Amino acid sequence: MLGDLGARLGPDDEAVYRLAMTGPGISPEGGAAVLGRSADEVRGSIDRLADGGLLVPAGDGALWAATPPEVALGPVVARSRERLRRDENVFAELVEAYHAERSATSLEGLVELVEGEAQAARVTQLEIGARESFCAFQTGANTVVPVAATLDPEWTPPGLGPDTQRPPAIRGDLAYRLVVDAYYLQEPGALRKLDDWLAAGQEIRVSDEALPKVLVADGSVAMAKVAPDAAVVLRGPLAGLAQALFEATWRGARPYLPGGAEIPAEDAQLLQLMLAGLTDVAMAKQLGTSQRTVQRRLRALMDSAHVTTRVQLGWYALRHRWV
Repeated sequence: MLGDLGARLGPDDEAVYRLAMTGPGISPEGGAAVLGRSADEVRGSIDRLADGGLLVPAGDGALWAATPPEVALGPVVARSRERLRRDENVFAELVEAYHAERSATSLEGLVELVEGEAQAARVTQLEIGARESFCAFQTGANTVVPVAATLDPEWTPPGLGPDTQRPPAIRGDLAYRLVVDAYYLQEPGALRKLDDWLAAGQEIRVSDEALPKVLVADGSVAMAKVAPDAAVVLRGPLAGLAQALFEATWRGARPYLPGGAEIPAEDAQLLQLMLAGLTDVAMAKQLGTSQRTVQRRLRALMDSAHVTTRVQLGWYALRHRWV
């Protein structure tokens, strides 16, 4: 961690500093006994920590005490924060200048064709580059990046450079809004994935209509599937059109497992699958139960709603905010 803060120290040095934090001071011999290292190795760590202002002599000089982190590392963090702010400003200026020059003379800067496996890599790159928001339609009808593959924690998109890391499944610093369709809800593991998104505080809605494959990062860059093996990346006003399409679909979609429902979450989940048009067999497969159990649970919900058909149950559930 100290190395990440730019202190030019390694894990062994950090272990010495943490040990010094636990008492009035540390000596090379005492540190060696606790850390299982030689006294010379600990002495080297003490010298480096002292050069960085993280340790100071204590008592008669035989011991070294830890400097409070806010005193020793606070300026380092402040400088890093300021450097990041300057880098972000330069980055934003370069992006704006680049696209202004491109779009001034042609459409080259507004539309980019992406084909084959490169599509999966570009989706990941757009997510990595997003700074505030990421909106996407999730559909199972996707031959380039099958949903089943993306649900595998070990899956890595093809075509990424060696220095490009796959982002975490859910970035805590990014606001996600997802709209899923019935094709997605039928994918194995899809419900588990949606539960993870909800637990992370992200927003999800369900569309009864089949969705195209569209995503928008920060409202300024979009990607839309235009053929079985091709997609286009859109920028500028064209990305704005993709964002408008997403917003219109979002408004017409229903929340997935809305908070405050008067029924258990598992029943709300079952109703979502029913409203999406899944068969009893498909619902049972998704929920990991039997077809008979699905029918019994739906019958119980119909009795609670005092209705006699599943169509009536759907209308009741929507009116009473069960889903």
